[in-house]
Amino acid sequence: PVQVSLTVTTNTDRVDAVVTARWRFDAATQAPNANPPVDGLTVTLADGQVHPLTELLGGDTIALPRKVETKLGAIVEPSASETYQGLDDDGLLATLRERLFITWFVETGDTHDTHTSYFPGRTPFEAMLKNTWKPAERRLYPRDAARLFVVLHDNRGGVSWRAGVVRLEPTP
Repeated sequence: PVQVSLTVTTNTDRVDAVVTARWRFDAATQAPNANPPVDGLTVTLADGQVHPLTELLGGDTIALPRKVETKLGAIVEPSASETYQGLDDDGLLATLRERLFITWFVETGDTHDTHTSYFPGRTPFEAMLKNTWKPAERRLYPRDAARLFVVLHDNRGGVSWRAGVVRLEPTP
């Protein structure tokens, strides 16, 4: 394992982060691991229309109602769960598929699930990609826009993330 630290400062804030990364030492016994990509984020409005979430505010930024659960989706290909040689739950060498986990972060309100996951043979891949978001009312979050972040990681240390931004309807 290698420990990496990062410090980001502005005129008024400082944030320190530390992460431990595990690097392969022996290519003959440890399979390579690609970071599982998140290809996009979507929102499904009450009319059933699916819209991509943009990463920057602009003319095509979708508006969400406050205090209403809205369906969210992460776009991840099934191939993001790689096949590799490893030890199974009984400690025997086997061909395995990676377990994938999404952590959902929002600036306001709540998501139905903070984490969703794919466990090959036990949970459907598509279930990991779905969630709902209920942005808070204006008195609790007066800003007109809010961000959503998803972090996708696998059980072998691969990680990636994606952000999206929405406008929030003015009431309630």
